[in-house]
Amino acid sequence: MHIINEESTKTTFHSSRGSSNIDLTIGNNQMLAAIRDWEISEEESCSDHSIIKFTLNFTTNNKEQTYICQGKRYIMKEQQHTEFCIKLHQLISKNYQIPNDEENAKGTDEALEVILKGHNDIREFMEIFDETIQSTCKATLKHRTLLHTSVKGKTVPWWTDDLRTIRKRTNALRRRYQRTLHNDELRENRKTQYFESKKRYQAAIREAKLYSWKQYCSTTPSNNPWNAVYKLARGKRRNMAAMTTLRKQDGTETVNMSETLE
Repeated sequence: MHIINEESTKTTFHSSRGSSNIDLTIGNNQMLAAIRDWEISEEESCSDHSIIKFTLNFTTNNKEQTYICQGKRYIMKEQQHTEFCIKLHQLISKNYQIPNDEENAKGTDEALEVILKGHNDIREFMEIFDETIQSTCKATLKHRTLLHTSVKGKTVPWWTDDLRTIRKRTNALRRRYQRTLHNDELRENRKTQYFESKKRYQAAIREAKLYSWKQYCSTTPSNNPWNAVYKLARGKRRNMAAMTTLRKQDGTETVNMSETLE
């Protein structure tokens, strides 16, 4: 077995009592050859432990296969182009506090260039820009449904756009605090801002979870869902036994539902 952690200025654990690299990524020879781009993420984890990211690349028959989680793909029709551009200019004007001039795209580009050159955190700038484009697509376009998805299951029902906004702000404050190294007073000030934002983020998550659970419990359609909640809490839910094949007297096995029931 091998320890796959790489040297980094960031640590896997950080609290008020100190920081360390207590979290380890361990793998065998095959995993050691497959892991790429190991890093300690700057995203907020709502924990004292940091998120660890890496990419898996497996080689099969001399062909490299990369496993990537695909995002949403949107359908753009020709008649939607004008509406898309108008909405994009509106959101850029709102998010970057610049004049909204739909007829002067070049002027908008120049204003964004000035903001980018004067921005201390390019990643934060790009996160806002990416969120602007995503919001524009959601508001004006339909997304294409993939027939074969690599990620199964549904997203959590309590997640909201407000939580996404709070998370982005908390991540930005976290990065700003971690990158302040040579000014103790400024670092302490930014540390306080980050921890206050983190507390608000955690409280907002708890509130959203509780609200979602109350909504689920209070919903009363024709098929009352409270029965499922009650059985789940009391441990009375039973999984239906799957019908399987049976061995007949002549030694053969049943091949369909009718033979099994007979």
